[in-house]
Amino acid sequence: MNNYTIIKKLAQDETTSPETLRELARHEDCQVRQYVAKNPNTPVEVLLNICFEFPSEVINNPVIPLLLLEDPYILTCEIFLDFNQIKALTDKEIRRLGWTKDQGRNYLFAKYGKRSRLQLTDTQMVEFLVYLRSIT
Repeated sequence: MNNYTIIKKLAQDETTSPETLRELARHEDCQVRQYVAKNPNTPVEVLLNICFEFPSEVINNPVIPLLLLEDPYILTCEIFLDFNQIKALTDKEIRRLGWTKDQGRNYLFAKYGKRSRLQLTDTQMVEFLVYLRSIT
């Protein structure tokens, strides 16, 4: 295995230390930096620094919904989660869990007093997404 292959694997590995990911975010190779943008172990300040270069990868990083719950304005770059993006991510999690429409509706009504995701605010949708992802 050559050095470049090892570096790419490190950038993708979720167990790579934040310090190493911080270094790899400055790597000359675009693909290495792109992998760092996707890695959930990448430090927040690094994600904020590379979000201009890789907005899609950063926005789809699994830590972003949690960060948005803490601070909806944390992303200082020109990206944002719109309702359809959040809905698509919740669709994926609902399929993963094998939930029926009734299970989803029952949860939404119990938690938010609403029967549909279309009635939720963006913040509530992100909260719902984080909840779905927390279920194993």
